[in-house]
Amino acid sequence: MKNQDDLIKTPTAIVIIILCVIVIFLGISKMDAKDKADQYDHYCEMVNDGDWPNYKNIECTNIK
Repeated sequence: MKNQDDLIKTPTAIVIIILCVIVIFLGISKMDAKDKADQYDHYCEMVNDGDWPNYKNIECTNIK
């Protein structure tokens, strides 16, 4: 039976670890993009409602 050090060094284990890291990275990137879009939508909603001034000078038409 192989010890744990040998299992970590096998090509299959390395590929699985790399794939897990890629999946985690893609998930975090997707959440970051969604957060940015949600912030943009919230900012434009507040500007269009007149609650906030448009201090970022973003074109916020046709949002809602």
